Amino acid sequence: AQYFLGEDREVVPEFSTKTIEEFCVAAFMAKSERGRLSEATLEAAIKDVFHRMGYTVAQPSAPWYKAVYANFSVGHADGYLGYQDLRNIVVQYVEHHQGEKVARRQGRAASPPASKGPAPPKE
Repeated sequence: AQYFLGEDREVVPEFSTKTIEEFCVAAFMAKSERGRLSEATLEAAIKDVFHRMGYTVAQPSAPWYKAVYANFSVGHADGYLGYQDLRNIVVQYVEHHQGEKVARRQGRAASPPASKGPAPPKE
């Protein structure tokens, strides 16, 4: 992991996608029900990943979790999400917040998001 001085002058790690994926695998194994995530277990899994990261990104609000679940569950006939969904959600969220930290460190504002939605659509 790379480190830089955060806005508050403390060391803040930048996690690689590989490290985030390892955290997501562990959280998925710990929180999923029979290899799938409901709305409640998705929230628990995301919180587990952020805990493993040492809470180095801003924590989302309760409505954010509901909106993200609704966004990612489109197209899932059974209403459950899988590992790839968890991974995509966390990677997108972390990359967004790490980009903001880098922008603040460089003394410029982060570029505005393309939309005000909770998360970009799945690829």
